[in-house]
Amino acid sequence: MSEDFSFKAVDEEGMETLEVVAEAERFNSWMYNTIKPYCSGNVLEIGSGIGNISEYFLNNKLDISLSDLRDNYCEILRKKYKDYPTLKQVIQLDIIDSDF
Repeated sequence: MSEDFSFKAVDEEGMETLEVVAEAERFNSWMYNTIKPYCSGNVLEIGSGIGNISEYFLNNKLDISLSDLRDNYCEILRKKYKDYPTLKQVIQLDIIDSDF
């Protein structure tokens, strides 16, 4: 990891990018359809962001746990998808943490 890297708990630029990509429905559909054949059982989406791909899993009634490094993204996911029965959990997850 670069010594210049600085983790931002709230990443305004990242959020703006995710919101723009959320509007790209054909792109998100393509992404989902590309990975769907490799996903079965209980799925863990690492780096769910604000749920641009997650929504496809949930709408297709696949069991899924969502995760992200940033707490604010996890909170958005919890609120946005709280009524989906196949959402197992939302986890704040850091895959480079030594305890991962």
